[in-house]
Amino acid sequence: MKLKKYLFKKVKSTNDTALRLINMGNVNGAILTDKQTKGRGQRGNKWISSSGNLFMTVFFQISKKITIKRITNLNISIIKRTISNKINSKIEVKLPNDILIKKKKVCGILQEV
Repeated sequence: MKLKKYLFKKVKSTNDTALRLINMGNVNGAILTDKQTKGRGQRGNKWISSSGNLFMTVFFQISKKITIKRITNLNISIIKRTISNKINSKIEVKLPNDILIKKKKVCGILQEV
């Protein structure tokens, strides 16, 4: 699957931007931005989006046969593999959605269907 890249300097929320693109008929994409002004975490919590970090949302169509648990496990696996190719530290997972290196959170995963 080929993802179309959408690059922004600033958005309110990468997830909200993805929803707008989906509603316009785009089914696969990756949104990257330097800054979010209204990022959000699980249960609607505010996500602090400091400049200098990477903020990204990937969206794609999935089969109705795939469960959220399976998608979660795939996302964690992909993110761990991607990070481990760049660093030489142990990567831990704090379920349901955090990736930790040296006990510090380096990534949060927010999934929406």
